[in-house]
Amino acid sequence: MKRDHTQEYPEQPRKKQRTQDLTANADLFDFPEHQENLASVFQATVHGYIVGMVLMVFWREDNISLVMSVEDWEAEGGKVEVVFAKSCSTKLRDRKIEFLPKDRLFLSLQGCAGGSNGKMIYDGKVLLKIVPNDGALEVVVDDWGVEGFRPWTSFEAEWVEPPMIPESKSLMTPDIPKSVKGPPSFQAGCCCDTLSLSSLAQIKPKGCYTIAAVVCTGSMMTMSRNGDHTISLHLVDPSNRKPSDMTKGFTTANCFARTKRERLPHSGANGVEAGDIIVLYDMKAVDFNGSTNLVGYKDRFKWSLFDVDFIHGPNAPRKHDQKLLDYCSKLGEWWKDIQGVIVKPTRRPTLLIKDATPHTESSGYFDCIAEVVHKYKPTQPCYSLYVTDYTSSDGLAFYESEWCPPGLSSSILKIELWDKSSSLGPSMEIGGIYAFKNIRMRVANNGNYEGKMHEMRITKLDPTRDTALHELVNRRTRWATKYKLEFRRIEQVGLGEVFNCVAEILNVVMKKSGTVKLYATDYTSNELLPDAGLGKCIFEMRLQADEYKKLTPGQTCLIQNVVMSGDGLGGTGKSISLLDRELSSNRLLIEGLERRKMEIRASCTSIKELVSRSEPTVPFSIVARATIIKPCKLRDFCRGFCENCKRFVSHKACVACNNIKLSYKYQFKVWIVEAGSKHPGMAIEVCDDALFLKDMPRVDLSQDKVALGKCQSWFQSFAGNLLEYQLNDGKGVLNTPLIGFEGYRYIREEDGKKINRVVSIKY
Repeated sequence: MKRDHTQEYPEQPRKKQRTQDLTANADLFDFPEHQENLASVFQATVHGYIVGMVLMVFWREDNISLVMSVEDWEAEGGKVEVVFAKSCSTKLRDRKIEFLPKDRLFLSLQGCAGGSNGKMIYDGKVLLKIVPNDGALEVVVDDWGVEGFRPWTSFEAEWVEPPMIPESKSLMTPDIPKSVKGPPSFQAGCCCDTLSLSSLAQIKPKGCYTIAAVVCTGSMMTMSRNGDHTISLHLVDPSNRKPSDMTKGFTTANCFARTKRERLPHSGANGVEAGDIIVLYDMKAVDFNGSTNLVGYKDRFKWSLFDVDFIHGPNAPRKHDQKLLDYCSKLGEWWKDIQGVIVKPTRRPTLLIKDATPHTESSGYFDCIAEVVHKYKPTQPCYSLYVTDYTSSDGLAFYESEWCPPGLSSSILKIELWDKSSSLGPSMEIGGIYAFKNIRMRVANNGNYEGKMHEMRITKLDPTRDTALHELVNRRTRWATKYKLEFRRIEQVGLGEVFNCVAEILNVVMKKSGTVKLYATDYTSNELLPDAGLGKCIFEMRLQADEYKKLTPGQTCLIQNVVMSGDGLGGTGKSISLLDRELSSNRLLIEGLERRKMEIRASCTSIKELVSRSEPTVPFSIVARATIIKPCKLRDFCRGFCENCKRFVSHKACVACNNIKLSYKYQFKVWIVEAGSKHPGMAIEVCDDALFLKDMPRVDLSQDKVALGKCQSWFQSFAGNLLEYQLNDGKGVLNTPLIGFEGYRYIREEDGKKINRVVSIKY
């Protein structure tokens, strides 16, 4: 049963009035406005639902009883006992439904009868959804519809359209038309000349197997949470997929590779396709929620593919094996025949926005790759994103707001992030490209398509590693060529003009009012700007804290739709996105900014003058020599950096988030003293974005002698024998060259401390 999309649902945090005619199916759980609190459960007839965590479960002879804590409750205690009795208990047991402590339970109030001591009793039909705590697939039980029960769509899950089952028939054994004749079958498994193949039905947990099977659904390579490359294959052979058994599924094989994604099975650039015949060697069988899966560990498994009359791939047999070829050929013939007989499972598709509708075979669920154009936090308990993949659809809303780029009015999809996914919204970057998993397309109250998400299945893509976003980047390039964005320098802008520019962030100051004050420059001056140093090159912008609190000094960004005013840049439609140097279209913009950066002349030429200045951001160009440097070992100048936590780590992994894929960045401090000056000197900070470190290797210097040697050669020209001088406790003669240090001083927001940051040096 499908929800009537024309029905009106008022947008508010919680629905106060009951809707009596809401369709009783699992769509109900996608509408947080129908979530009830505990105080309203035993009032007049309602058709909403409650959500909570299972605390205790009691499997009694005549019923199933559980205690759950209810979210958004108002009654004291916040707990309720739920009893599944009579036929309801019998059906749940027959279906082998399990309730485990810490599982999250969505429970419809339809069919609930109040009992003594405030119990919720279900003795007939029930509608519920179980979200297992261990990350297994969600399970839906729907006695009010025709679907019985089935695994619910989830991350990397498969959607199999269930057969229509009459109420008088068993929910577990649908009728198979007797007129259907299956293809000729053959015995799965084979003893070949070079290896022995097991059938998929033979695999048992803890065993190690080599199998040949058909990939029944296409699959793409992805990244696991711990940074490994992975692909999930759904495999069939005559032992686990027969024409007489349409309900039989597939065997899942999860393969992993640590460094090179090419080590994963693939017939194309990004994965395998339905119908590929694959041979997997040395696969470990494991038990997963009662079913047996195969796992290809990164240091053990091998693979090859069958193609017409030969086996190819990195691990194909060196000797000719005719029996293996014959077996794979039979598998191909069997698969071609069986596709017309059984119900073919449909993987949740990866779609372009123009192809996504609420009426796809996956019931509107899909994955996509898109760029964030705009975002905001509405009054509802969700977060709204506006994304595009540079394709258009008549079903989307037509946007004419200031934030909407030209030519994309009918190419932007609104996605509402609910529940856990809403916490990701504030940290997502405008202009960033993300992979969205398990979006549900629906029809909004205004009649337009919009997406909805509940799970934390959003991943930012890296242009250097993720080939899946290349098509989107190409479409964006074609769009930018057609609607060419004009970038202007600050020096070219007049009062009240709207423009786009590329700038470097100098300082970010958090205000108590909840706003962010941003200081930036494109290294050109404008007489309309206040004299904040750098020859009227620094401008100020006020932004919303939740969207821009992660901006840091030294980042290069694209600023769009801003208005030049007398005290800085403003405008209601302004947006800021970070520029990625790896994209060729951005590289030219960044290099132009860096050239101007090298040419500009700073206003402070001595330490004494810099100390006397009171502006929040002050540039300097000071000739001095280094006398103290920290850390004391050259190998510690470049350290591991966790991109998730935005901090340096001292180990091989970040203990805060278990991230093992660290990047390496330079950071060190130097105490400089001017020649012939009585001033004691000052501390300067050198960070990874300094221009003179541009060509330095970003690696673990303690493990790379070549990189360490290159760093030593540079350091001698920068600070002479300073490290040896410090190592000898100041004994001997310090010999360090005079250098022109250029940079700017800013006030660090966390502690109000003044930081002198070096951008470039001159010998």
